Amino acid sequence: MRFVSFSRIAPALILAAGSAAAQAPAPEACVPMSGDEALSEVPQDLGQGFVAQAYTDAASEEVPDPFVVFTECESGFLLIAAQPELPNGERRTSDEIVGFMQEALASEVEFSGQDIAFRLTANGAPAQVRQSERQNCGCAAFYPDAGEGLTPWQPPE
Repeated sequence: MRFVSFSRIAPALILAAGSAAAQAPAPEACVPMSGDEALSEVPQDLGQGFVAQAYTDAASEEVPDPFVVFTECESGFLLIAAQPELPNGERRTSDEIVGFMQEALASEVEFSGQDIAFRLTANGAPAQVRQSERQNCGCAAFYPDAGEGLTPWQPPE
């Protein structure tokens, strides 16, 4: 069986060598910076059209904790999992959260984005699903031809 995408539509990703692929950024170029400080890790290709990127607590004024963003590149659906401090003083690591998603993608059981968000939340990583209308840098790097209908990624000026 396969993973059912966040949108419950299993996209077929055909990566053609073309102008989009020629303009794809290197994954390392997708790390936002604040001065000399990296605000995230390099995005990871999880396969099946999914990309993960872990951000530091300084990456967003709206989110006080580190977090991981998973993107289904074809649809622009996002799953954002926070890493708040747990009652025992520890936090789920980004590696644990990414590992959870990798297990879901490899599973023979079908999951929706809401299923995964619920399971992550129940395991100390509050998560929510959102829709983006823009291709992100990680998707542009790994799946440059995915996301028809999304606004293509552009490097910051």
